[in-house]
Amino acid sequence: MNAAGVDPMGGVSLSDEDYMMQFAENAVIFGILLALILPLNLKALIRSFRVFTHSGLAFLKLLAVPGLWLVTIVANLIITLLIMAIFGQEPTTSENQVGLEAMMQVVPFWAALLLFGIVVPYIEEYFFRHQLVGKLSTKLNIWVCAVISILIFAAVHVTAELVTGDLMLIMTSLFTYLTMSIIMTLAYIFSGRSLAFAWFVHAFNNIVAVCSMYFLLPYVDDFAVILF
Repeated sequence: MNAAGVDPMGGVSLSDEDYMMQFAENAVIFGILLALILPLNLKALIRSFRVFTHSGLAFLKLLAVPGLWLVTIVANLIITLLIMAIFGQEPTTSENQVGLEAMMQVVPFWAALLLFGIVVPYIEEYFFRHQLVGKLSTKLNIWVCAVISILIFAAVHVTAELVTGDLMLIMTSLFTYLTMSIIMTLAYIFSGRSLAFAWFVHAFNNIVAVCSMYFLLPYVDDFAVILF
């Protein structure tokens, strides 16, 4: 999901107060969604944790979480290199990415970690996997639902890039989120439709992204992460 209030055309330079306001807006929106969703979904969420306990080696699925993140990173690196080879240039950084990086410079680490690392992944997995795949598959073939979930997830995350008209940036961002969405959707399906497992995979990615923005970005040029 794109950060609220980031100008995709990059026409206005925002102040620290503006970024704090954007973060507060995101916190309020996702806080309300969490308050509405969690009471309705709590029992199903708790049941979905059985994926880590229902057999003697089930806890090993926890090791699959960083493994799937690594697969995502490697796949997206390969895709980015292929796109760079086709266009003959490095992809530009999206305004949304620039806005997020600027936001992380003024928002406390714990607040960003809580919102973007834990709350947002849960809400997105609830809608994109639990609802669009788990619930919708009672009416449609599960693989049709998977395709719907994958495409909508990717489309929602590249709206800012579409406005720029930069074809290379659009392709890089689109394939990046398609890869991420495919892996999380397959993780949800093959874990027995466990919302908890999909949430962990998504949260691990976002936690790494947030930590990278705070602790690596200041020391590494041209650093990019996939957030949300």
